[in-house]
Amino acid sequence: MARLSIHDIGPIRDLDINLNRINVIIGPQSSGKSTVAKIISFCQWLEKDLVVRQGLEHVDERLLVQVLIRYHNMGDYFSDSSAFTYRGDAISLEYADRKVSVSRADGFDRAPVSKNAYIPAERNLVALPGIASLEWPQFYLRNFLFDWLSIRDRFGRDHALALNNLGVKYYYRASDRENILVLPSGEEIHLDQASSGLQAATPLYVFLDYLTRWIYRNDADRSYDKQRALDMGSARRALMEQAGLDAGRLDSILAGDAGSDVREAFEKMISTLVEAAEKGDTDNPLMQRVRNLRDKAGRPSFSNIVIEEPEQNLFPATQAGLIYDILAMVDHNRDNLVITTHSPFILYALNNCMLAHGTPAAATGELDLDFGTQSFVDPRIVSVWELRDGYIENYDGRRNATIQDTDGLIRSNYFDRVMSNIMADFTNLLSSR
Repeated sequence: MARLSIHDIGPIRDLDINLNRINVIIGPQSSGKSTVAKIISFCQWLEKDLVVRQGLEHVDERLLVQVLIRYHNMGDYFSDSSAFTYRGDAISLEYADRKVSVSRADGFDRAPVSKNAYIPAERNLVALPGIASLEWPQFYLRNFLFDWLSIRDRFGRDHALALNNLGVKYYYRASDRENILVLPSGEEIHLDQASSGLQAATPLYVFLDYLTRWIYRNDADRSYDKQRALDMGSARRALMEQAGLDAGRLDSILAGDAGSDVREAFEKMISTLVEAAEKGDTDNPLMQRVRNLRDKAGRPSFSNIVIEEPEQNLFPATQAGLIYDILAMVDHNRDNLVITTHSPFILYALNNCMLAHGTPAAATGELDLDFGTQSFVDPRIVSVWELRDGYIENYDGRRNATIQDTDGLIRSNYFDRVMSNIMADFTNLLSSR
């Protein structure tokens, strides 16, 4: 798993944590949850991009500004003292003194390709009438909207998606470009006329189904730029193998360290391979190798999913049911999940799923539960972090520690602290009557 440290970015003063397969970050508004989530999402995206491209030379401060700071609308969050590091399976990334450096980790050459998604709290914007016709600046909400416009095509009437916890189904009616919800009664309503909770939950279910099921059963459509990047990375890898070069040496050659003539020769060979790949030429063994590498890199092996505030506009009991569904949809042996939340009900539900994992009576169906075995999750792959005053702290004030006990469960000391002030006021008022 990856390691992340952040210093002096937005509300975050300092944190240094090992990311788990499932990570939940809780805290009050403006505590820095989204800051952490966006940096994680950027690092995961960059790691995937470098694995696909098989090259590092395009990573510089401009890329960081464009893809993290501007894309995630974080311009006011960075200062001269801001810094962060990310140590993943494929890359190591450092940002400090407004400079960025990246290097290959030991697992770079063996790293599988991921599918990455950032599902924002503002996801209900997809229900706004005419939203697709508006002009949008280049930032994460625009990208989310355009992804939605593409993904929803997979869910026509014959492939309607059940939003299990909500008791409705969703499908996209291509004839008039309408998002339709089918109620339990069979009545159909437009998404833009549904409740705010349904408007927020529907795109969440659609994206999750696409990211955890659809892309592993179907060939994804690719833009020209994405296909070009796949061809380029595959050509680099094939050429590197044929020449007996390690990845670092090829990086050095393409950076010009071996002289401009050598660099230009390698660039020409890569361009020739890419052009042949685009034409479908597979007549020689090297081109066959390019094709094989491209096919492997073009199909993701796992998904990195970041979800902001899944509880958005939902009743507490529905929030719990949504977590049960999310955990049932995500492959616990394949996918990585980051959730930010304000809601203790999200933690209550997660705790139930972790506790059920170690309860034999739950596994055999002897207990009457609101969730099934697919929602059970091993506490060892879950980390629950609380942000307070710029730091991650547990209930004892220990920095960079989860709020879980040695068994991985969130115990009553956390929930008691959350409720203590409210209950103290209640007790005082009750005693004064």
